[in-house]
This record gives sequence, C-alpha cells and structure tokens, in this order.
Amino acid sequence: MRRFLVSRPSPAMAVAFVALLAALSGTAIALPGTNSVDSGDIKNGQVKGKDIGKNAVTGKKVKNGSLTGADVRDNSLTGADVNESTLGQVPSANSANTANSANTANSANTANSATSAGNASTVGGNAVRVFSLLGASPQSERVVLDLDGLQLSASCAGGSVTITARTTTADSEISAFSHDASSATEAEDFDDDFNPGDVFVLPSATSTDEIGQGRFTGGNGKFVDFTYNVEDSIGTNDCVMHGFATGS
Repeated sequence: MRRFLVSRPSPAMAVAFVALLAALSGTAIALPGTNSVDSGDIKNGQVKGKDIGKNAVTGKKVKNGSLTGADVRDNSLTGADVNESTLGQVPSANSANTANSANTANSANTANSATSAGNASTVGGNAVRVFSLLGASPQSERVVLDLDGLQLSASCAGGSVTITARTTTADSEISAFSHDASSATEAEDFDDDFNPGDVFVLPSATSTDEIGQGRFTGGNGKFVDFTYNVEDSIGTNDCVMHGFATGS
C-alpha cells in the first residue's frame, strides 16, 4: 500500500495564495469593531462636505475664535444673533446724543426767543414792535404803538386812515415822510419842539396805498424809527394799516 507524502507548500505557493485572496476580496479590510476608525485611518483631505450629515457639525466641533467674516454669508446675521449687551457705544453715537441735546436746547432757545418776540422782541439790543389797524369804517382812534416816549394812534373814516403821534417826553422832535408811487405824490412834515400834549398828524400823500416812515428823537435820549403802509381795502375791510418800529 502506497503512502501519500505530505509536504509543506513552497514560498512561491504561499505568495500566490495571498495574492489570490487579495484579488478575490478587493481592498476591503475588516475593521476590528464599532467606533474603531480614527484620523489615522482617513487620508488627509479626503472627507468632503457631502460626507457630513446635515446639521451634524455643532458649535462644540468648531474651534473657538476660528470663524471669520468670510465664513458667514453676507447679510445673514440679524439682531437676534447678536448679544446687544456686549456691544460698546459707536464712537460717533455720543456726538449724536450731544447733538440731540443741542438741538433740544436750540429748539427751546428758539421757542423762548419766539415767545419773547411775540411779547417784546429785541434785535441787536433794540426793541422791535409791530402795529396795525384792520377793519371796516369807521374805526375810532386807538393807540397802536407805545415805545420809548412815542405814542402812535390810528383811526379810520370812509376808508381813509389817519395816524396821529403824541409824546410823553418833553423837548422831543419828530419828522415823517409819506410817498405814493402810483401817483408820484409825496408829503412830509416835522416838529422840532414836540412836547407832551402836542398832536402831530403824520403826513398823508393819499388816502390809500401809501408808504410812510418817520423818526422820533425823545428828550430822554431815546430814538424810535418807524415805517408804515396804508393799503387799499382788503375784502370787506377798508381800514388797513400796518407797520413796525424800532427803539433804542
């Protein structure tokens, strides 16, 4: 009876056998178990965005201080994303606050000045007054201006306005001039000894539509310059006069 001799495979046979197994199994290599893949098992630069699940990367996975403006989409952050208490004041904001205060102060000053102007305004230290007469005939005489020793009164009859001057200061002077451009008519008058109790009727070029001006020099050293207009009827008002005066 023959015996079969058992012999070891040659080295060439062993290499061929390993190559055959590798060819049959591809490049797959069995992993030892779960959670066993580490960074050493992944080729550098091979993990792509498509390999990461949606919303899989959290804040804990991002290195602190590593994100920059280039990592955030333009105009994507809103006020809800910012902790406002951590923000400092914008450098120019304090100036804006000061400007608002200044505007408020200026508005208050302007309002106060406007109020003062309505009562008894001054320009360059000089008092300014506005006077007028408006209505239908007749208009009885009444004082329309009382400033620095000069009083102007106005009355109206038949649509014709009369302006009368009086003084409360002795040794005063007054002069006045009236002009009507439409008819080239002029009138003027003066009184260099104007005292209390005297009556000075301002000259009238025409009964309507004229411009007049005058100066009062008081015995008290005060000066009053005044300008006035006498207009034709406005609506149902045939007594129309207005003007302003400045006093030193």
